[in-house]
Amino acid sequence: MHFYIIFVVIFLLLSNAKSFADSLFFQETRTSAEHGDVAAQNRLGFLCSKGDGVSQDYVEAAKWYDIAAEKGDAAAEFNLGVAYHIGQGVINDNDVAVKWWRKAAEQGLVQAQVSLGSAYHGAIGVTQDSAEAVKWYRKAAEQGDASAQDMLGGMYSDGDGVSRDYVTGYMWFLLAAKQGHDHANKAISRLKAIMTLDQKNEGEKRAQEWRRK
Repeated sequence: MHFYIIFVVIFLLLSNAKSFADSLFFQETRTSAEHGDVAAQNRLGFLCSKGDGVSQDYVEAAKWYDIAAEKGDAAAEFNLGVAYHIGQGVINDNDVAVKWWRKAAEQGLVQAQVSLGSAYHGAIGVTQDSAEAVKWYRKAAEQGDASAQDMLGGMYSDGDGVSRDYVTGYMWFLLAAKQGHDHANKAISRLKAIMTLDQKNEGEKRAQEWRRK
């Protein structure tokens, strides 16, 4: 019983210490944000959305994302796009979501490039355009994003937005699978059944060359 009581006391002390640390970090972030620190403004939005160090408040989160996004912060642009896409703290508006994702994607933010590719692929806030989806998936895939590599593999193997090319599709699936992407592993098994040995060897060669870049 004594050990149990000691354990509970220690647990409560550690929990209170974490809460205090979270609250202190939130206050420091808010101070920086209010003084115009753009990174802190985006970080404050994130803390508000998660309820870290403060009560969860999606409206407040969207407000700070917007402030930072208007100053050109790519992470905030992406986060604001997500907020509009799911209607979290703002009214759901996929047109606006795509606008912000595009701004972040053009700055090279991988998550935004994947989201923009998905928007074009699935006609979310834009007219469906597989070729444009391939363009943005490729930009993210070239930066090493496994999800984009998997999507690009599928588009090449299906001939969706590009000419069908099993070798290139296989290469992208291999690269995604190397990072542990489960869907890519399953896609490789299916693709192997319809590829020649020469095609598989070429795909593996290209994947190895890409990893050495």
